[in-house]
Amino acid sequence: MNMRPRFGSSLKNRIALVAGLLFLLGIGLITLLVSRVLHADMQKMVSDQQLTTASYIARDIDGKIKLRLDSLQRVALNVPPRLFSQPEEMQIWLEDRRAIHTLFPTGLLIIPADGGPPLADTPRLKSRPKSFADRDWFIGAKATGRPFISKPLIARATGEPALVVAVPVFDGNKALLGVIAGVTPLATPGFLDLIIGSRPGKEGEYQLVSPQHRLFALGSDSARAVTPLPEQGQDPVLDLAMSGIRGIKMARNTKNEEELVAIVNIPQTGWFLLARQPSSDAFEPLTNTLRNTLLITVFLSIPLLAVLLAALSRLLQPFARLASP
Repeated sequence: MNMRPRFGSSLKNRIALVAGLLFLLGIGLITLLVSRVLHADMQKMVSDQQLTTASYIARDIDGKIKLRLDSLQRVALNVPPRLFSQPEEMQIWLEDRRAIHTLFPTGLLIIPADGGPPLADTPRLKSRPKSFADRDWFIGAKATGRPFISKPLIARATGEPALVVAVPVFDGNKALLGVIAGVTPLATPGFLDLIIGSRPGKEGEYQLVSPQHRLFALGSDSARAVTPLPEQGQDPVLDLAMSGIRGIKMARNTKNEEELVAIVNIPQTGWFLLARQPSSDAFEPLTNTLRNTLLITVFLSIPLLAVLLAALSRLLQPFARLASP
């Protein structure tokens, strides 16, 4: 005996199928729209957060360098000119300036105008060089007659990455008596150590760069301290910063991977701070949120679709009876 499908039953199935598809399509479109809005808002939030953090660190570094510069200038203004011909008294005078010693733990030195051995230094180190005439900070302070901040360097007395602040000292006739210099290791607690071992996100990196000297001053990885920058073209993200771009950007690295990059100036030194991290890392919370939103939508759609089909089946029963032979 041939069983023919009943018209009412076929119509019911078709209506239920169309209604179910329209329901899923509506839910899908709503989810897509919400996801796009959520993605844009969260991307802006994450980008702003990274730029804010980088700006805070850059201001902190700039302020600490300015503090050392201002403090050393005050000391230079108070050096008695007669002590330049009395090294023993100069040593006592310098050691009495205890308030500034903590800012320059590697050394506070007073160098004669010819760049020879220090007239006084504290702490006193046997490894201290006998001449500073070739150092950029001494040459700069002497040539300009103004305070000078060195490039990132390796201190010869200790072998540590360091920064030197130098201030020229003049007599009443504006003749150069000498240069007072303060040496601070870059990793000194309370100085630039804020970025050592710290990273934006899980896989990001901070890079403190001296563009005029093409040197890394410091970075999340302390092994980067006082190392040359890669050649142009080897690191597109770094090239972007070196070209003068500042702010928050999306850029691709040498592996063609997208990175979220914040670049902030440090005015006192002419350096800049680069905060970079893979976009997959930066936006991981966003990706997780969107994935969870999609999963919740799918899980909620299944029972709602079942309820819809059951309701349609019940509503269409009269049509099914009318179509029965």
